[in-house]
Parts: sequence; structure tokens; C-alpha cells
Amino acid sequence: MDKRDELLAEVLNLIEKNSLTAYEISKGTGISDVGIQKIINGESKRPLERTLISIISYISNRNQLVHERVENNERNIKDLPHGEQMELLNAKLEYLIKSEDLNRVFIKTVMAHMNLKLDMFESKENELEQMKKTVN
Repeated sequence: MDKRDELLAEVLNLIEKNSLTAYEISKGTGISDVGIQKIINGESKRPLERTLISIISYISNRNQLVHERVENNERNIKDLPHGEQMELLNAKLEYLIKSEDLNRVFIKTVMAHMNLKLDMFESKENELEQMKKTVN
């Protein structure tokens, strides 16, 4: 596996892990959403290294900014515009869902209370159950 293949694998992993769309990445990188979608779908087998590095850099920077906003935003959330409130709450929930040591029942309850989709959470739960079955 050469460097480009490793970068491609990392890009695909980061996109899946962060549940990003081609459009979101396109907005942040300036790379066409069609080109990014081709990378995601596997239609572009060997994208340019600089394209992959740009995507990785964008996702890493985005994650760092979200993490900083979550940590540093201890001020009153009510002072933020509604859109930013929802974005911040969503980022906090995504972070909590991805942490392995969290009480999953609590998260499910919070998400249901906020009328948020449980798809991502439930798919992770199903993956865990499948892994447990294969181990046993």
C-alpha cells in the first residue's frame, strides 16, 4: 500500500467517522462536491495526494474547532443565535455518542427528548451487538 492509498483509506475513515457529506467537505475545502462524492463512492480510485491531504486537513481542523467550541463555550448558551445553539448541541451529542465509555441509555433519552434522530446511535448499538455475537 503506497502513501496515496493510505491517505485515501484515512480520508474515507474520517468521513465515515465524522458523518460528513461531500457538500460539507466541499464548502470547507473548495474541492468540488462531485469530486468528493466520487472519492466517497469509490469511483475515483486514485485521487491526487494534495486533494486527500486537503480533505484530511479540513476534517482535522474542523474537529479541533468543534472540540474547542464545545470546551470553551461554557458561557450561557442562551446568548448564542438559535442556529449556533443547535450546532453546538449537535456537536456535543456527536462527541458524546462517539465516546465509548458513555452511558448509552442516557444519550438515547436526551436525543429522544430533543426529537433528534437516533439512526447514528442505533447503528452503533447494532454494530456492538453484532461484534458481541461473533465473539461468543
